Amino acid sequence: MWQHQAQIVLRIRPYSDGDERGVLDLLGEAFGTWPHCLPQATPTEVFRWKHLQNPFGRSVMLIAEADGAPIGFAAWLRWRMRAGERTYEALRAVDVAVHPAFQRRGVFAALLGEATRQFPPEAAFTLSSPNRLSRAGALGIGARNVRVIPLFVRVPTPVRSAIRWLGAGQPGTAAGDFEPVGQAESAHSALHDGADVAALLPQLTPPPARLHTVPDLEYLRWRYADVGGYRAVRELHDGRLTGLAVFRVRVRVRVRVRGRGRVRARVTNVCELLVREGDHRSARRLLRRVASATAVDFVVCHFPPRSTARRAAVRGGFIRAPFGLLPTVRRLKDGVVPDPVEHEAWALTLGDFDQL
Repeated sequence: MWQHQAQIVLRIRPYSDGDERGVLDLLGEAFGTWPHCLPQATPTEVFRWKHLQNPFGRSVMLIAEADGAPIGFAAWLRWRMRAGERTYEALRAVDVAVHPAFQRRGVFAALLGEATRQFPPEAAFTLSSPNRLSRAGALGIGARNVRVIPLFVRVPTPVRSAIRWLGAGQPGTAAGDFEPVGQAESAHSALHDGADVAALLPQLTPPPARLHTVPDLEYLRWRYADVGGYRAVRELHDGRLTGLAVFRVRVRVRVRVRGRGRVRARVTNVCELLVREGDHRSARRLLRRVASATAVDFVVCHFPPRSTARRAAVRGGFIRAPFGLLPTVRRLKDGVVPDPVEHEAWALTLGDFDQL
């Protein structure tokens, strides 16, 4: 498709494999550094993992060209979600980028407009967590904000963290200068040694009539084992796996602390807590082990309301943070039950958003 945009002529077309190098260069130009949070993997590895190796299918990807050069790129991850007995195909907008020299000239809007015509017919809705600029474009083509999804936070060692923050201005004592001390196995090890995990997964009770990602072994391996530096802890009882937690440690995160302004901190994101419904013992023990596995200032999580994982977090000292996630949803089909634009329709985890 050709469009004239403020004295430039855009050609918007589907991505092909020969575009990879140009798209990676564009992402680096647009974001400064891409990917932001995956230092263990090269941009090529991350791009292929995210967009080509996804078990739900290859991403829907579009290129915007001017004079034969890529100046814009937009990708929608294919996703699969379930509510009760119904399964829905969804799309997740990620890695939407416009070259800095062409920003605010209609390229982003043109990509979004063309995308609707390229979406696969089975896609029922989109689910995204956009930044400020992308959010405006998404809302402009019919997406709606879902009510904030709360995050829950625990400070595992308040005294140690306070001492570190008080000394944050001294050379060599900034929180970001310390690397986490790992006492957990890699998610790759936990999930590819998967016989015990495969036996646990059928015992998990899905959220009743709420939209959620089905955590089967293929998905978990792709999501956490193949790239991203995720770690895992297991809970065993009589030699049998009763629970698994998957998490990621982030270093040099800038957070606001009362009395100290913004300080650098180390944060653990708990992405999944896989336990049988009602097994509060395993859930509590896993959260304690995650908190003690690495030397961090904050542990952050989100689990579905009224779930065993949520109850374990609240009873284990996690408190609701003054911030959260604000997804956008756009219906592509009628008849999705529950209605995805409603906050109560969702049973998500932090892993549904982390590093995507």
